[in-house]
Amino acid sequence: FEANALFYRYTGDYWKEAAFLLDAKKYEEAHRTIIGKVAPAAVINNGSKLNKLDKLIKRFPKQNYISDWSTGLEIYQNYLALINGNTQKSLKFLADNLPSMKQSSFKVKVAARIIAKRVADTILENAGTGSSGVEVDKILKLPLGEGESQYYAAPLTLQYVKQQFLEGA
Repeated sequence: FEANALFYRYTGDYWKEAAFLLDAKKYEEAHRTIIGKVAPAAVINNGSKLNKLDKLIKRFPKQNYISDWSTGLEIYQNYLALINGNTQKSLKFLADNLPSMKQSSFKVKVAARIIAKRVADTILENAGTGSSGVEVDKILKLPLGEGESQYYAAPLTLQYVKQQFLEGA
């Protein structure tokens, strides 16, 4: 399994590399490959690869003993849950942990911004109903691009002013 994983690493097929690393029970190495190559590509492509990513993540043992799991694959796992409608728990996790995600490459940065935008949109959608359980100001800590940060800052400022006016009245 390890030899096959190495072969696929050098041929550039990171999906197969990750699968063979999981077969070999090399979870730390599989985790590194998935968060560095596989998961960002799946998020960026936003298609059938997301289902394939979900299947890879489910192959990890239930006890998450991988050192950077919460800033790695658990972020992608919660993103998949968020886009599949499991919002409250996954939204809170992403709002708390996404700012700590290691953005080691351009693809990872792009994936983090895509996830952050989805989180910010969902927080704002649920802000009026209070159903997200996440404070709206957490949006400002998300790894959004400069344009997106300004886009989300305006509604947050408006909401803050409304809160201050209503509390002061």
